[in-house]
Amino acid sequence: MVVPDVLDRAGFIRLGSQAGNTVLNGTVNGDAGSQVRFYYQPDSPTGSATDNRFRRIRVTYEDGSLEHIVYNRQGYGDVQMTAGGAWWSSFNALRNTNPSGTGNFAFNPWSTFLSTYLTYSGWFFKWGNNGGMHPTVPVPGDVNTQNLELTITSNANPKSNHLTGWANITKNVYNRNVTTNRREPCPEGYMVAASAQYTTLASGSMASGYVYDDAGYEMGALIVNGSTNLFFPMGSCGYGIRNGANNGALEYAVSGTPSTWYWARGADCSTAVAHTEFAFEGTTMGVLAIPNIITAGKTQDSGKFVRCVRQ
Repeated sequence: MVVPDVLDRAGFIRLGSQAGNTVLNGTVNGDAGSQVRFYYQPDSPTGSATDNRFRRIRVTYEDGSLEHIVYNRQGYGDVQMTAGGAWWSSFNALRNTNPSGTGNFAFNPWSTFLSTYLTYSGWFFKWGNNGGMHPTVPVPGDVNTQNLELTITSNANPKSNHLTGWANITKNVYNRNVTTNRREPCPEGYMVAASAQYTTLASGSMASGYVYDDAGYEMGALIVNGSTNLFFPMGSCGYGIRNGANNGALEYAVSGTPSTWYWARGADCSTAVAHTEFAFEGTTMGVLAIPNIITAGKTQDSGKFVRCVRQ
């Protein structure tokens, strides 16, 4: 017997064996050894673009000794994973100022600095520089990054034309731990997440795998607390950094494993820097201090993703 059913039975997931014939908080039964297909859909809109609803569908196999949980989310608002904790943006930082952008990164210039789907990774950033670096081109392993697409700012204002080349982005232009700088490259009202906030987030459970949304699917890490969940994409196919020790080549953060690093601020006014590590097939996230951001090396110089929290 295979039984998909809705957990947290609070009336917003419809479940059924046929599309268009779903039941609120439904259950679907199937025979062991046979294909079981089920359909689920929201029962109603959330009511606001900033609202979220979270629920889980449990798939029970055979005699109940094996379960599979499908996490569901409706809405793209900010997420508070624990009571009194930080409100996390659902999206990564994006610094694309191209008025004719295409594909995943198309939008009007300077109108937003966040990606638009959970599965979009945003762009890479060096520490202390809000100029973004393209997340997929040049392709993994290519050290010829002189044509790497950049979106550089000058005196906090986006330049009208794109520049290219890994060498044109320098790190540590400013200290993100200083109050006046901690926003960049986040939009107004947000700031770069701090290591202490990631450490709190790490108290929840983590599952690595794939998340699906209206744009497609992507590999990443899902942090969960009950049914509430927050997704961190690992980059295209798990290539989650631009390696500063290899001319900005697109690589795994952890050698041989699809993985990524996210920048994390230290305490206000300090020079402390950290990053958070997510690895595919991992069950925990690591918050790792970087000894000296001024020196050269993979951890100090690499392009990493940025997630923002509300100020």
